[in-house]
Amino acid sequence: MQIENATIVVTGAASGIGRAMAHRFARDGAGAVVVADLNAEGAEDVASEISGVSAPLDVTDPGAVGALIDGVEADIGPIDLWCGNAGVGANGGVELADDVWNRTWDVNVMAHVIAARILVPRWIERGGG
Repeated sequence: MQIENATIVVTGAASGIGRAMAHRFARDGAGAVVVADLNAEGAEDVASEISGVSAPLDVTDPGAVGALIDGVEADIGPIDLWCGNAGVGANGGVELADDVWNRTWDVNVMAHVIAARILVPRWIERGGG
């Protein structure tokens, strides 16, 4: 993957691994790093640290994901790399409530499906991404 001059979106980028990836991509010369996170304030902080762009985002909301992708591609340029880093965990097993299981599934699995449904056809059409 060519990082230099690439437009990159990192979800879950307000802290932890996502924050580290955003910093690394900026150091490696990405053209734009979009710091996306449900934690809007944290996303703004990281974006300001790396001269990136912050974007509040619920990765489980197809409309919000689509709006972010459309906005980035209209305002910055085609997205070259989507780092689906947002994730949640739950301690327990079958005793956990259904809403905990559903949230875990939605964030850790379906968020990738949502983004791929939008991005993959565009990448195929463009011949890259």
